[in-house]
Amino acid sequence: MNNEDMYKKAMDNIHPSEDLVNKTINKVATQPTKEHKSLKNFLSYSIAGLSACIAVMIIIVNIIPLHRTEPTSIIATSEPEVRVDEKEILDFVKPFSSQEELDKRIEELKKSNGMVDTPYYEDMGIIEADSAFTNRVEGAAVPKSDSSGSANTNYSKTNIQVEGVDEADIIKTDGNNIYLIKNDTFIVVDKDLKLKEKKIYRSENLSLNNLYITADNIVIIASENRPYDKEKRNYGKSFTTVLVLEKESYKEKRRVSLEGLIEDSRLIGDNLYFVTNQYLNRRIDGRIVPTYMDTMKSNDENEMLYSDIYYVEGYNGRQFINVGAFNIKDNKELKYKSFFGFRSTIYCSNNNMYFINDNSIYEDKIDIIKMNLDKTNLTLVAKATLPGSINDQFSVDEYDGNLRVATTEYDYSLDDEENISNHLFILNDKLETIGQTGDYAINERIYAVRFVGKIGYVVTFKEVDPLFVMDLSDPTNPKIKGKLKVPGYSSYLHPYDENHIIGIGYNVKSNGYGGVKNDNMKMSMFDVSDLNNPKELYSVDIGDAGEYGFVSSSVLSNHKALLYDKERSLIGFPINVNSKSGFVVYKIEKDGFKELASSYEENYFLNTQRIIYIEDTLYVLAYDKITSYNLFTMKKEKEYDFEVEYIYNDPDVVMDMDVVQ
Repeated sequence: MNNEDMYKKAMDNIHPSEDLVNKTINKVATQPTKEHKSLKNFLSYSIAGLSACIAVMIIIVNIIPLHRTEPTSIIATSEPEVRVDEKEILDFVKPFSSQEELDKRIEELKKSNGMVDTPYYEDMGIIEADSAFTNRVEGAAVPKSDSSGSANTNYSKTNIQVEGVDEADIIKTDGNNIYLIKNDTFIVVDKDLKLKEKKIYRSENLSLNNLYITADNIVIIASENRPYDKEKRNYGKSFTTVLVLEKESYKEKRRVSLEGLIEDSRLIGDNLYFVTNQYLNRRIDGRIVPTYMDTMKSNDENEMLYSDIYYVEGYNGRQFINVGAFNIKDNKELKYKSFFGFRSTIYCSNNNMYFINDNSIYEDKIDIIKMNLDKTNLTLVAKATLPGSINDQFSVDEYDGNLRVATTEYDYSLDDEENISNHLFILNDKLETIGQTGDYAINERIYAVRFVGKIGYVVTFKEVDPLFVMDLSDPTNPKIKGKLKVPGYSSYLHPYDENHIIGIGYNVKSNGYGGVKNDNMKMSMFDVSDLNNPKELYSVDIGDAGEYGFVSSSVLSNHKALLYDKERSLIGFPINVNSKSGFVVYKIEKDGFKELASSYEENYFLNTQRIIYIEDTLYVLAYDKITSYNLFTMKKEKEYDFEVEYIYNDPDVVMDMDVVQ
């Protein structure tokens, strides 16, 4: 259809609605008139003419092709569309109504924080970032379903917290191919480590973080820096950019950008939710509004509506927490929300996302905001305040509509040493507290938490490891049933079955000054079939640090580093022992953990990152290569070398990549 035909079709379909005509007549009904019928006809023709003019303008805009590879403008919303549902307007979060109101809040923030703009920051257009803000989102879980869409199920999956809620990682497999992110490069290799796809995104100013795979699509989460350019009046900004690729062709079909650095993300079905942390930037024109871009709409950069930017009373963090949601298969636009001044750890169930703010810098409490996820619709529904702080995302869990939260509280007003206490709260769907335990583990803090159905497990530590077992079957009356003290502590808990749970952590030894320090690592199998009498069935020591060395593993701070398969009774993770880097894999048997595979190399900087398997082949991802082994003989089979050239201050420069047979 040519442009002339488009115009004719639009004109043929211009008809003012009867409702529009009647509303217009009602507005002037109080004015003196002699012939209402004539007035109605006049208004009908007038509205029709106005509608036709608008239609012509829309056609002219739409027939101009948009061929842009970068954002060319910022679309402002100085008079925002008011589209906030009344149910979303809560006492604790209020949407901004204008740029002036937002500017006023920022000025108050600057004064309360003693922020002074130096000439350097004035020139760069940046307010000093809060270096104390850290991402504390770490933890783990056992998925029972595969989101890749492959018919082959004999392969490992990413270790996640909630069944059905996928989490992004640097490597994933569908049983046929391996998809990975390495040095700002997207790589696909088959089971024989033969290259199928390689694309370096460094030239596009993208730094790749992690990815998802589904039956039809690949989703890459990347960071994008748009540099400061004074001549072009462009200010330096950071974005999280999501690339959606077709799985078979690897062709990019959509890009979505949200201002700020990636904080966390989740994929539920085909609905992607991602959260960014945007430090305050001062625009050259004075505007400070979070922006986004969605190529389904245009290649333009758009400002968020003020009605979707919330101020949280009592918070003065120097950032926006921005939330974006879109379906990776349909063509609907990005939905978003933003919280000003609010810091958060993210917990996500199948139906809700929770933002847990640790405000212990100012007073020892957390605030929780609950956001309902209805496909890509984001609706604020409730808020709670609890004493203390959480350890990580595993301190929070949703079950049967209730939220369970484990916290550690510090009371520095006490003169004695017993100023630390721990709590477990159960909140209903409105985030009202309906049950809680009494204080426990006085003067110890929480190191690990895991909720499995109606049972809660909490590990606290000072010199020994008390494992607390809690009966949560009655949410109004949670009870501490049993406690087990063993040497050392667990900092990650993983459910094995309804009667057993695995703990991974450290043995400890004296530090010579009256306290303790970490020794070698330790993995334990706990029997909790009798809630009142938990037992350590068996354990295994991992690594030998010696007198002054160390043993460490990324699994203790990142649950996605765990290899776990219940059906094959496999568990493993990367490990560093002094100057050696490698991995261990165990078979879980009735009488102990049997070492199935292990390998160490005298090069700590190899930095083993992940272990996965396909059928009987083990794949070990390190900083500069991926190596395959026979899972049972541990014979090295093949190696894909990234051939990374180590350059001072730029260790991630990618050279050529070949398969080493």
